[in-house]
Amino acid sequence: MDKIAIDIVLLPPPKMAEAATLFSDELCAVYGEKMHLNATDCLPHISLLMGVIEEKDLEKASEILQEIVATHLPVQLEVTGVVSRTSSTSIEFERTTQFAELQDLLIEKLRPLLSYQPEAEMFYDQPEPMTLQWVANFMENSTGENFSPHLTVGPASEDEQYDGQLYGKASQIAICQLGNYCSCKKLLATI
Repeated sequence: MDKIAIDIVLLPPPKMAEAATLFSDELCAVYGEKMHLNATDCLPHISLLMGVIEEKDLEKASEILQEIVATHLPVQLEVTGVVSRTSSTSIEFERTTQFAELQDLLIEKLRPLLSYQPEAEMFYDQPEPMTLQWVANFMENSTGENFSPHLTVGPASEDEQYDGQLYGKASQIAICQLGNYCSCKKLLATI
């Protein structure tokens, strides 16, 4: 395969990732296993930039991210609430100037390496049509004023109660191969 669907993400601090995983465990026990966070093949993450990349460009993307991490991390995280939408429940974070500037810089530096015509075989596992649409429309729907930093924890629920860490600093960026529901299924690089 020459191209893969990727997500460039902030990895939350360990205590926040653990709390999000426990929250996911609770949601999945009640509402089903549609997307169940874990430390191996459905990583807790905050999406910054999605797209399709040629595998030969992954090393170049990692080098660009190393430069960005050196000057723009850590990112301060502040939980503003929990939101349940049609298909998922997410922990929402304040969209700070730092978050917005980081995403803008990632777009500026990495956009030339990305495309937005995802196909099912580019994903780690079989994506549903809406997953393909999320990636195809990421630039339009999830950047700039539409950027809403969040950590998806599991299926939509009626009673969202997050009892985890409310503040923290994210000090790592990762490149992950996307799976269904835009899950981070395979860790390709951690910076």
